[in-house]
Amino acid sequence: MLALKIDKSEIKSFMNVLLRQDAFSEFETRGVEISTFADFSINGAFDENYSSDERKEVHCLWKRLQPYVFNILKGAARPKLLKITFSLPASKLPVIHENAASCFINLVYQNGEAVCSTAVSQKSFSLDKSVDVAWDESVLAFFRKNKIPFIEEHI
Repeated sequence: MLALKIDKSEIKSFMNVLLRQDAFSEFETRGVEISTFADFSINGAFDENYSSDERKEVHCLWKRLQPYVFNILKGAARPKLLKITFSLPASKLPVIHENAASCFINLVYQNGEAVCSTAVSQKSFSLDKSVDVAWDESVLAFFRKNKIPFIEEHI
């Protein structure tokens, strides 16, 4: 498990990447919690009866939810809380590890600080941490590729 702390001086830049760019667009969104003048909660489960799209998603991709979250957050005041749980789509899990069942990035912004942590679940029980290591390395590469500055902390 890994925690990537976003330097306070870089939070505005990070939020720009998160809310305005497409870096996270292909991640599934498991859930979003926002606390501003009111509390907002988004369950990322895709309602298959809503759309006749040929592509059936289990969870909404971030690119579907990003404009809604942006509209809630835009304005002068910073949110009291922003929590987003992203997961890697199932089709991409074999690239990470053969035993990967789910790979997560958990973002928490609160009290002017932002931290992204990683987590995995495995298909079958194992004490082997190679799934965790592979996912952590992939997330580090993703942050570097998207020029998201961070301070790495191992949990």
